Amino acid sequence: MKKAILILLAIPALLGGTLADHLLEPAMQIDGWLAPTLGWLVGAGPGTGMALMFVGSAVCAIIMCVVGYQIPAIRNLEDDLPDHNYVAPRPAAQAV
Repeated sequence: MKKAILILLAIPALLGGTLADHLLEPAMQIDGWLAPTLGWLVGAGPGTGMALMFVGSAVCAIIMCVVGYQIPAIRNLEDDLPDHNYVAPRPAAQAV
């Protein structure tokens, strides 16, 4: 199971570098196809493809936080789960 998690964590890192180097960087150059549309946000030229990836990651994180807050099980998690050192009180002993 740990190996599967490590593999799943490596996939975004590999895809992110490839996406930045081969798609976003060329697209955000002065004459790139995304520069006229998103150039106002991060500029155009060297390094702006990676900047666009950071902006996209931040937008995705904000969306995940807002969606997570809308789910009551996640929003109330702190109140629903007991603390680690919490010991439930024992019922009083019954007299015979």
